[in-house]
Amino acid sequence: MLLTVSETGRVKRVFVPESTLNHPNVVDLTIDVAKDDLVKAFEVGPDRVGHIIVKAETPEEANILVENLASTIIIEVSR
Repeated sequence: MLLTVSETGRVKRVFVPESTLNHPNVVDLTIDVAKDDLVKAFEVGPDRVGHIIVKAETPEEANILVENLASTIIIEVSR
């Protein structure tokens, strides 16, 4: 799953909970931005701010898990 932001601006804060970072089913979690970086509201692939890849028994379980974990990641943007 691509991680995105809904507005264009400067990154104020990036927060990833330890429980998400250390989840046993997370295969890869990459945040491509840091505080004070300029970001664009997501329109196309290069606008992404990171990604998360998980493993699960079924595609449906993977989708539910990745959505739940992605929702714990906070990337605050100020205009």
